[in-house]
Amino acid sequence: MEASRAALNLPSAAGRRDFRGLPVITIDPVDARDFDDAVSLSREADGWLLGVHIADVAAYVPRGSAVDIEAAARGTSVYLPDRVIPMLPESLSNGACSLAPGEDRLARSVMLRYDRNGRRLGYEIVPSIIRSAARLNYEEALLGMRGAGSGHSAADPLLADMAELSSLLDRERESRGALDLGSYEFEVRFGADGWPEEFTRASDDESHRMIENFMVEANRAVAGFCGASSLPVVYRVHGEPDRDSAQRLRADLEALGIRIPRGRITGSRDLSRILESARSSPAFTLAREAVLRSLKKAVYSESDSGHFGLGLSNYMHFTSPIRRYPDLVVHQVLSFLEATGAVPSGGPWDADVAGLAEDCSDTEQAAEDAERECMEMMALLYLYRRPGGEFKGIVSGVEDYGVFVRLADLPIDGLAPARLHNGSCIRLESLSLGESVTVEVHSVDPELRQLTLKVRRAGKDAG
Repeated sequence: MEASRAALNLPSAAGRRDFRGLPVITIDPVDARDFDDAVSLSREADGWLLGVHIADVAAYVPRGSAVDIEAAARGTSVYLPDRVIPMLPESLSNGACSLAPGEDRLARSVMLRYDRNGRRLGYEIVPSIIRSAARLNYEEALLGMRGAGSGHSAADPLLADMAELSSLLDRERESRGALDLGSYEFEVRFGADGWPEEFTRASDDESHRMIENFMVEANRAVAGFCGASSLPVVYRVHGEPDRDSAQRLRADLEALGIRIPRGRITGSRDLSRILESARSSPAFTLAREAVLRSLKKAVYSESDSGHFGLGLSNYMHFTSPIRRYPDLVVHQVLSFLEATGAVPSGGPWDADVAGLAEDCSDTEQAAEDAERECMEMMALLYLYRRPGGEFKGIVSGVEDYGVFVRLADLPIDGLAPARLHNGSCIRLESLSLGESVTVEVHSVDPELRQLTLKVRRAGKDAG
């Protein structure tokens, strides 16, 4: 009820920078329903002015309100294959706070100025009012970036300029040693009967990278400002791997037959070189996982101790306040600072920031676990209807009782037990980690979450 009332009452736009004249667009997945970030770009005499405009959710969800308390308890939206469990009520997430095209919306804008080489010259963070000119999906944006036409003629020159700036930011990202792990997530398409019918890998192309670059730039700028202002917010931190982790990674990669450039691992640049050298290998997904295992997990913290994976000394999450509570906290704190000129304290602000950061890390982990388990269940249900079907994969584990196989086009591993290969021309003991195989679905038990496979071909014959 509180959320519905808030959605109907547009907060005052007084004191906000009016950016409705800027060429603002949103770029999201084709099936997105809430749009919490928009971008603009203008060429200037000495470079670029990038605008990252984020829905001002704090204008509708003040600290200590009933909606805020529930959002804190949820911590994040949960994205399952067949549904979304939102952090905020839909009247806000899909309504008043969503940056829909042609609608005046309240935002908090990070205006970033760059020289012609993509070096950041300065920034400002301001409350604003914007009006999105067009809603594009990633596929349309990619066409526009490549000069093929996005289907939104007014957006095409803007996309060409954005592609150029993003390319410069790619170089800067590479120069600071940021890791490029790529995206290996899957998307599910369901049939008319509600069963999973097709799995496709989520795209990781230039349009996705462009938006990621722009969001990272906004996040790092706001983190720097919050740290310099000693604001009570949570940061996104990622610690450096310890020596033992580096030694385990070296052993894991050697088991996959992947050479370590220069024979040692001393920092993020070495990890990037390893991944790049392994990218054409059938075992790349296993190498990527080995690198991920060697890294500490990114978490939320009350201290801005830097982000190893991004190669940044300042970082936080700011750009998704509709779906992540840490981002909403930042907007609430900035809103208070803008209105009063003071750092918030007392009353609803008198909270344990360290405890809040830990809670947000815990709810994020719970959401990730649920999303992964549901995706694996969808893969099991898909295979349940395909007994005897053949699928390509790679050996992901070798044990005395059989081998585990990672399917190439489905988000799941299965066991090929030795007992099914007695008398077979396939000798499991001769298979090695990362080797290509073709397997047959022997049995699927969704309730026990078990997938049993039989290896039909291996090595060059598997292709």
